[in-house]
Amino acid sequence: MANKELSIVSDAANILKEFGGASLVYATAELSPFSNQQKPDLVIHPANDKNIALFVEYKIAPENGFRESFWNAFDEKKTFVKESSEVSIDYIFATNIKIQEKIKSELESHDIVVFDEVCDAEKLSSKIKTWYSNANK
Repeated sequence: MANKELSIVSDAANILKEFGGASLVYATAELSPFSNQQKPDLVIHPANDKNIALFVEYKIAPENGFRESFWNAFDEKKTFVKESSEVSIDYIFATNIKIQEKIKSELESHDIVVFDEVCDAEKLSSKIKTWYSNANK
């Protein structure tokens, strides 16, 4: 599973290079260093604007779904990422499964953008571009 996540995030970074500076980081892996070492996050500077970054955490759901503790950790992860950055951050969580509306609404109420049912780099890249375009009209 980790290799699939690595592949999707790496491929999305390559696709998004034309959209802006895109790179892999291991920010959320630092919060779980023994389990997420091969699960990078994606940071994009749209139009190479170094004053803003889109931080994308992509996770493939385990067979039995995400535990409640996974959802409860988002505030901590978002705070960690924002405090580690010198620029304004938009936090995006993307996953391969359909997220329940209740969970999606809760995350969005904490300024976390949610992309569900994302199974490949092309769809992840497309959703990022579309969301950014709509958010900055």
